Amino acid sequence: MPSARLDKPLSAFSEYLKGQNYARRTQEEYPRLLAPFLAFLEKRKIMDITRVKREHLYAWHASLINAHKKDGNPYHAGTLSLKIAALKTFFAFLVERDFILTDPASSLKSPRVPQEMKREPLTEKEVNTLLKVIPTNTPLGYRDRAMVEVLYGTGIRVTELADLLTSDVHLTEKVLVVRKGKGGKGRMVPLSTWAASYVKGYLKTIRPQMEGERSGQVLFLNHLGWKLTRKGICFLLKRYAKASRIEKTVTPHTLRHTFATHLLKRGADIRAIQEMLGHEKITTTQRYTKVEISDLQAVLRKCHPRERYRSKIPDLPSVLTGFYHVERLEPEGE
Repeated sequence: MPSARLDKPLSAFSEYLKGQNYARRTQEEYPRLLAPFLAFLEKRKIMDITRVKREHLYAWHASLINAHKKDGNPYHAGTLSLKIAALKTFFAFLVERDFILTDPASSLKSPRVPQEMKREPLTEKEVNTLLKVIPTNTPLGYRDRAMVEVLYGTGIRVTELADLLTSDVHLTEKVLVVRKGKGGKGRMVPLSTWAASYVKGYLKTIRPQMEGERSGQVLFLNHLGWKLTRKGICFLLKRYAKASRIEKTVTPHTLRHTFATHLLKRGADIRAIQEMLGHEKITTTQRYTKVEISDLQAVLRKCHPRERYRSKIPDLPSVLTGFYHVERLEPEGE
């Protein structure tokens, strides 16, 4: 635990994140990511946040770059970037609230994170394989199938799935209400027919068996009748991915990426995909929907009006006529 003199600004920062309506995961992650940095300061006998200087931050930055995980591999650039983002946000807050006069973290640089997607999307065949290994003849298996159908059928985030309430599901209209999206923004998402069917079965026959005193209105419950956590959902999906023998890394985010990619491949408008994913910027959606040129060509052939008349395209004439021939025009004055 940080000392009292370091703990006070950290507590104030935690309250600031909540008050500014940062994403729930950010509210949880940023203070946790800052704890090792405060321990780093204490080891150097720096017990007051006002004594932190730029060289201390550079030393911490260097230790992050040179650090390795338990398996001996270096940390991914995305992980390092997140830790540095937490640090920069923290010190910007300290300046704003007059804890310190100047920001020693302003010149810190985050490692460049590759823009390409970290997870390769699944093929339609792989999705079907994954779904088939989930046993629907047990209460927990049926619940898991319903969850995976919702993840793939709506593209919602795993935290959004964990936060769903029974009142958020509208089966008649086949609509899902995401109340707490990224940045605290809500949205309505269409529910696929398969997902709606499994959620209906889960609500009718499975959830009543699992319900307990601590269940409340939470939609997806664990075996104790409590709310399923993000980590719990990730663990279940990892287990089913292993059973399906799919060689790709399969996470809830993979299914979100797969949802967007499959929609684009079948001709969906990217703006519609943006709305369903809850992205503020279209550039974010474009990263999710990176597809091969052959896929885009197939969409063009399917959707462009002129492609319906491919059979009427005339052969090239054997003799160029005036219609096909364009004379080279000489510039005026020559």
